Amino acid sequence: MYHRVRTGLLAGLVTLFAAAPALAIQPSADSGAHAVSVAKVPARPFTEPALDALPSLRDAQSDPLLQSRIAPFRARYGGTWEVRWDDRGDRPNVVQGSGVPLIPGRGNTLAPQSFGVAHESDLNLGAVAAKAREFIDTVPELLAADGLELKLDADRSVLAGGDRPVWFVEFGQYHQGVRVDGAFLYVRIAQGNIVQFGAERVAPVALDATPALTREAAFQRAWSELAFPAGTVVDEYVERGELRFYPTLPTGDAAGEAYHGIKGGGYDHVLA
Repeated sequence: MYHRVRTGLLAGLVTLFAAAPALAIQPSADSGAHAVSVAKVPARPFTEPALDALPSLRDAQSDPLLQSRIAPFRARYGGTWEVRWDDRGDRPNVVQGSGVPLIPGRGNTLAPQSFGVAHESDLNLGAVAAKAREFIDTVPELLAADGLELKLDADRSVLAGGDRPVWFVEFGQYHQGVRVDGAFLYVRIAQGNIVQFGAERVAPVALDATPALTREAAFQRAWSELAFPAGTVVDEYVERGELRFYPTLPTGDAAGEAYHGIKGGGYDHVLA
């Protein structure tokens, strides 16, 4: 019997915990004629608490040390700003407030012609992202981007809002050319002004990007764990697997609890 099985996730995540018992991933059901009923697949759920490495947030207003770090930004750009700080990454998760003029828009007096276009609506993602990246480098005391490998995430960077345009620009973190899953710096621009920026799960990666297993070997381990009925074969590879780093909780940390360790040391990583 042939079953159409979604296998892309299997080849990646299986290497995360090769030394741990009970590794398995619940496959997705397909809607095609050869669909597998998930309820009939003898698979155990994939769970790993260390992957719940979420930011540990607090208001920066009450911390004099954080206020001293924010002071250069306030002096440089003025205005009123609120800051939510992530102690795990020792970077602001959200900075939002009055606005910093970045590109031509209704919220400022920047001329489109100085950007090489006739109208603000002529700006494309490349031009906006280049200005956003320049801004990131002007706030090293906050985002600490120096030394990070960042690439524009074109899929998650979009223009919305119609006649009141809002740009959502994200720069994904990489290490040795491998994407760090869910880690990025972002800049959000409304009517030409930066009104929000910050970091999500960004931290130095201390691991080498060379995997211990080949893609094929990783898939075979996952396939074995799923324990499909005898004779089941893969009819279609929807996605063959992509190597990634995944942020994890440091040893001894529990998901959902405030981080009290060394500032900036709250994210470990695994390669999968």
